[in-house]
Amino acid sequence: MRGRTLGQIATMAREEAGQSGNAAAGRNVIDVFRQYVRRTYERLHQDFNWPHLYRHDDITLERGKRYFAFPSDLDPDRLGEVYVLEDKGDHWRDVEYGVGPAQWNRYRHEDGEYADPVRRWQRTGEGLIEVWPTPGTGEQILRFEGMPFPKILAGDNDVVDLDANMIALYAAGEWLAKQGARDAELKLQQAKRIDDRLRANQMRSDPMLRLNTTRRQSAYQPIRVRAPGT
Repeated sequence: MRGRTLGQIATMAREEAGQSGNAAAGRNVIDVFRQYVRRTYERLHQDFNWPHLYRHDDITLERGKRYFAFPSDLDPDRLGEVYVLEDKGDHWRDVEYGVGPAQWNRYRHEDGEYADPVRRWQRTGEGLIEVWPTPGTGEQILRFEGMPFPKILAGDNDVVDLDANMIALYAAGEWLAKQGARDAELKLQQAKRIDDRLRANQMRSDPMLRLNTTRRQSAYQPIRVRAPGT
């Protein structure tokens, strides 16, 4: 059950924990449950690569430009594949990770040695990436696939993109455990059953969501282009 708001799930968690629904009596309690829901959501988001959240972001590469901004809404530690689409191309090619002396010596950006298509990329600093070789002609599209960062749940109307029952039961179970309540384990078990079922169902329905740390070797060779006047 997705699409519920932070406020709704916090209320669900409070009710699962057997707390009073009276707004005046439970004002401080609901604030506590909001925080439990936020923390539970972030943990669940980062514990599993949920296929329905998997996405891609594209960067348009410019001729002669070597550094670009990394997509701000993708988690760089949870990337899947990276591809490039050549200018007027009709298929995507793998782009491998890692740029070093071997690459810099082969195509010297400083000497205006550009080439198509881009074959490698790497992170170079806060929010930046380097591509290699430096694009030589036209426009290429660099596509990053992976998981976004968890949503920031600031207000009660913010929509949560994971299952509401799972989050509410986990939050209630954690709260009850801290109170020493006997039914804490029951709530946690109920949450775990939902969690396991959702993960199994999503992996069966979308097996492409295997975020890889290794790259397939690319067979294509770039076309060298020297900048005018060099």
